[in-house]
Amino acid sequence: MTDLQWHETTAGADYPHRAALAMMVHFWRKPWALVVPVLLLLMLLFALVDGDWISPVVFALAFGSLAALQYWIYRRQCGRAVTPGSVVRAALGPHELLLEDPTGSAAIPYATVRAIRVRRGFVVLTRRGLPPVGFAAAMLPDDALAELRARIAGRPQPAPPVSTAAEPGDIVKTFVPDGSYAGQAGWAGVRAVFLGRPRLTVVAAIVVVGVLGFYVTGGAGGVIVCAAFLVLLVAVMYLSCRRAVRRQQPPGSTVSFVIGADGVRADWATARVEAPYSTFDRVERRGDVLLLRVQASSGFWMLPASVLSDDEVVLLRARIESR
Repeated sequence: MTDLQWHETTAGADYPHRAALAMMVHFWRKPWALVVPVLLLLMLLFALVDGDWISPVVFALAFGSLAALQYWIYRRQCGRAVTPGSVVRAALGPHELLLEDPTGSAAIPYATVRAIRVRRGFVVLTRRGLPPVGFAAAMLPDDALAELRARIAGRPQPAPPVSTAAEPGDIVKTFVPDGSYAGQAGWAGVRAVFLGRPRLTVVAAIVVVGVLGFYVTGGAGGVIVCAAFLVLLVAVMYLSCRRAVRRQQPPGSTVSFVIGADGVRADWATARVEAPYSTFDRVERRGDVLLLRVQASSGFWMLPASVLSDDEVVLLRARIESR
């Protein structure tokens, strides 16, 4: 890759804050997000008629808690990955966008990008069935950004991923996902997210507010709103996680997972991602799925638990814990 032209910028102290705001603006500027203000407006109208103010108050508190948690997760995740003074850079490859930060590198095939937007000084790539990717617009000059748009519009086919070990001693595991794997991964993601301390705190707060509303007003409006909100959260998390896994690791495709001396690499159908062991916090098993927890975030890597032997899981845990 010596012929690639790299563009870089140095992160300032406000980089995590700006990145979190950009991702939140991108998340909430979607057509389905109109459901939130419309639903709140309907609740307010009903409250004016029957005097039941607990439902809109509970909904507003629940939504505010969720938005605050979302901002906190985005900011903390970015702050751990890109510290003030660190260098982040990008390059336009023939088939993929290459991104590097202190935690590792990622290759985003142009064919997987559905749209490109600039939000509050950050470029956000919307991918088909996958989480969006954001990086500072300052990383790319205007001509490089225009070239990126052109390559995304052209939709060139991605190069086939290389699934062999780069160094002697690397452990290379390959597997072919079946039709049930995405569903298993979806439930594993739900359990991993909602059993984590930050999300569990928000869920508990929503339940407490609903119960208090029931005792204060003597009506079930607050409880119903809380229950519906929690069911909606679980459903959205499950569907989004299942969709992302099905897109990254479609049934019948060949996926590679490499345990190297300094980090791990995943060759998915949509991207090749490398990360040092310091990127991860721990290894968890949720049912038949193995998760590598990303430091200070709700993110994780997934693969079937049967892919790695017990000794390989012990080795992976030891390398992550000794990072």
